[in-house]
Amino acid sequence: MTTVFGIASQFLAVDSRWTYKGQTKPVDEHPTRKMVQFGNEIAFFAGDELPIVVEQASFLELVDDDIVLELMAHLSDSGEVMETLTVEESNGQIISGYPNYYPRLIETDSNLLFLGSGGIHACDFFYYARKKGKLSDLKCNALGAVRYASIKDDATGGRTSCQVWTPNHSCERFLAKNELSLYDINDYNSYIRIKVQNAYNLINTSGISNMSKSRPAATLPLKSDFSSAPRDVRGESTLRQVSLSDAVSRLAARKARRSKS
Repeated sequence: MTTVFGIASQFLAVDSRWTYKGQTKPVDEHPTRKMVQFGNEIAFFAGDELPIVVEQASFLELVDDDIVLELMAHLSDSGEVMETLTVEESNGQIISGYPNYYPRLIETDSNLLFLGSGGIHACDFFYYARKKGKLSDLKCNALGAVRYASIKDDATGGRTSCQVWTPNHSCERFLAKNELSLYDINDYNSYIRIKVQNAYNLINTSGISNMSKSRPAATLPLKSDFSSAPRDVRGESTLRQVSLSDAVSRLAARKARRSKS
């Protein structure tokens, strides 16, 4: 699964790997991103692709709220999973989300945090490298940590993106780079709209532009083809399951804070 890890207000790093559900072969160049920006907010994601795409469409204000909530209701019924974390672009402070905190530092003032199945491994590397004063042979402990996570977790890998707010030797490879400037925003927004429309068309014969007031019965379950979240032998994930109530809460909180800006 995804590895998202870092320290709030210092840096956050994320890998690029996705995996076809039911298969082990990874896809490291998949177009769906795990980190997007809107205004002064940056959101990070882990989990199944469809809820991530729908949440990004809401975060980026690309589709109507009714469409987002209807899709999230279906994704909840299908048992899809997703975790998300939103921080301020200007300083990296957490705005919303429920990250995991590294247990070895839970009694200290550190806020080393993570999402995804590889996150704990990345934190292990970063914690011990810092404790011993070591620097990865990649000349960046953020990169070294994600590489270590990819060794421990088959669902972590590909390209590492990192957003840095407090430059230091642990992230020196990223000091002069704004990772979010490396993709075309308009092209990506169009891609997300199309993905959401295709998902909506699966559950509504009328299409996304003419949404019915009443939800017709879906003929097919709405499930992701891709995931960044591995399942156990029973097909279960350790990630938070999608729920309509969570989607409503995130949407309401986002609207409230953006109305003040």
